[in-house]
Amino acid sequence: MTNFPCLVACAVSAICFGIGSGSAQNCASLPKAIATVPCNASELRPTQPSVGLAEVQDRKAKLSGKSKKRQVEYFDKRRPVVVKGPNNGFYVVDHHHLVRMAMDMKVEKLSCDIVGDLSRLGEEQFWSTLNDKCWAYLKDEKGGEISYKTLP
Repeated sequence: MTNFPCLVACAVSAICFGIGSGSAQNCASLPKAIATVPCNASELRPTQPSVGLAEVQDRKAKLSGKSKKRQVEYFDKRRPVVVKGPNNGFYVVDHHHLVRMAMDMKVEKLSCDIVGDLSRLGEEQFWSTLNDKCWAYLKDEKGGEISYKTLP
């Protein structure tokens, strides 16, 4: 069985300290939202190759036992953090588990917090900027670099 807390700690270390890249990265926390907008869970784009499904299943199991009213409140209080990117798409930079859980539970309508508008950038420059700001995690399960083009 996979040691989930260890995987999370390793991923955080890799993101914040550039482990495996040969150099440390200066990663600041995400800025405050510049806007909160309605968004569709199925249209949000990932900035990392995967999420911990055990964590998603655990959260989903806890929420599924609640009333519909409580479920609606849950998704109203929690918002995916996104960056506006090429073609005005929304790219999730935080709360990937929440988005996956919403999709699994057939919750399409969410509210998203926008922390940046990079829609004027081309695709290559957009991903380079996300990577520089530590807003994307483009590594495989072994810590090797991957292309944003391989993301789901």
